[in-house]
Amino acid sequence: MTGRVESSQPRVAIPSATKIRDVPNGYVQTSSTPIIRCDADGNTYQQRTLDDGSVYEVLKNFPTRDEALAVLGPRAVEQQWIEHENYWILSYRLA
Repeated sequence: MTGRVESSQPRVAIPSATKIRDVPNGYVQTSSTPIIRCDADGNTYQQRTLDDGSVYEVLKNFPTRDEALAVLGPRAVEQQWIEHENYWILSYRLA
């Protein structure tokens, strides 16, 4: 994953010493929804079908440890990455 997608959500100030954890699923070739395309920025997309039959293309990136840690910035201290078979856990504290 080399791309970066900006969120349209407003940014909020997170106080120092806040502990943050992210537990997304990882891409598992034999059980994950297939990647249907990759854009020029390196973002990957999956196709999801809802119960009503509507189909959507969903942005779904699977960063490596180094990519995830690289975007944290200097306020992220006590970084910890735990790799599991189908997901990973990233935790850190804001300085």
